[in-house]
Amino acid sequence: MRIMCHDVRTAVSRQLMNIKKQQGVKILALLVIMAIGLLSLSQLVGILSEHSNKQRDVKPSSVVISHCDLTASCQARTPEGVVDLTINPASLPVLQPLALAVTLTGIEAQQVTLEFVGRDMPMGLEPIILQRSGSKAGSERYIGTGGISFCTVDKEMVWLARIHITTKEEVKAVIFELEASRT
Repeated sequence: MRIMCHDVRTAVSRQLMNIKKQQGVKILALLVIMAIGLLSLSQLVGILSEHSNKQRDVKPSSVVISHCDLTASCQARTPEGVVDLTINPASLPVLQPLALAVTLTGIEAQQVTLEFVGRDMPMGLEPIILQRSGSKAGSERYIGTGGISFCTVDKEMVWLARIHITTKEEVKAVIFELEASRT
């Protein structure tokens, strides 16, 4: 009887060890899969970040700077045509959605981006890719939604709207210094 109990205990013990080994293998396989997933994700983030930085670091071939009173018309003339900017609400409220519209006349764009930057202090906001919303009589309209953050150092931050216009030939930059009626 004692030998039989010993054999049963040994058999049960072996089965438990086999189950633990199988669980260990499953856990190890799961860890390997998770590690591969994390590596893939980090590579994807690196690629996207690199692509974003390349777009941001493109040096425009021409730059036009214009003052912009948001309560009136914001317009800049380039050698190729005219760039109109509309931002609503014109008071530029911080941390609120802003409706953005850029109309190009005489310029055929492949992509239009807009980013808000502080004139005297970089704020690190991401460029907004504007979507083409239509065209008529030599004009193309691009729209989007963006926003500005608040500055803890300067209550009266002067904002610039930097527009990058990518054409077949080049990247043009139009920079508007924004004057808002803050309420």
